[in-house]
Amino acid sequence: MDTDLAVKLVSGAVSLVAPSDEGSLVWTFTAVISAPNTFGYYYGALSAFDGTNEADIDTMNTGDFLWSPPCYLDVATFALTDQDVSIDHTKTQLSYNIALAAHGSNACNTTSAVLTLENNDATTFRMKMDSEDLESALSAYGFNMTVSIESAEATGATITMADDNAVEDASAPADGFSTDNDYDCSIIVRDFCLLNSKEVSEGRYEFNFTLRVESNSQCGTLTASMDVIQDTTYLGGVALDSSSIIDSVDCDCDNMFTVEADYTGTVGDVYGQLDIRNSQH
Repeated sequence: MDTDLAVKLVSGAVSLVAPSDEGSLVWTFTAVISAPNTFGYYYGALSAFDGTNEADIDTMNTGDFLWSPPCYLDVATFALTDQDVSIDHTKTQLSYNIALAAHGSNACNTTSAVLTLENNDATTFRMKMDSEDLESALSAYGFNMTVSIESAEATGATITMADDNAVEDASAPADGFSTDNDYDCSIIVRDFCLLNSKEVSEGRYEFNFTLRVESNSQCGTLTASMDVIQDTTYLGGVALDSSSIIDSVDCDCDNMFTVEADYTGTVGDVYGQLDIRNSQH
């Protein structure tokens, strides 16, 4: 290395020990010097002189020594912060806060982190953090992320840090999906829209609706009916096949349902009214 560009870190006097053998000119000393635990090349420089008149100064340097501090990895925080579930609890969104730390000056210079989700048997999700995500995770507030996954595929989570220079890798577990089997029946109408109407015979109209309904496994057999109303006047209604309603969600498609009613065609607000009931309640 270029010693002209070197920076003095610390200096101090040493106590010389006189030679024990008569006639020997070898003086010795032992010194412990504290310096920053920073990656880089270091060398020692010794200056010797006559303490009486500080004359006859001589100097010598040691060879260069590369100090590579140990790299220590630490998972400061890895926690499940939120859980959102589908109505049937088969799909979930799991949110995590991940805060990581790497200690050892520039010693930790190939740091990586991988998030995995597991079921009881195997890894079901794996994501290696990119450079921006890792930078966020190494900051004071950590990195927040959300994973969408099948509920049964996320019974637990693990974050693992690695670095080529690390004393050892670091990892930590976090909770996965959890549910209370006592959750209630829930029914959600995803779509209910009057598309059009047309006269099918004199004084008789056909009203066409799209309808998508979702329910969970806690519900019993559903009963459903749909009515057509003008302003406050009942025009007609029809009973619906509940399985057809649910199938429209399962196939992610729009099902059309039709109600026929006597209608004069006069101007007014015409709308549909949907009634869905759970047979267990």
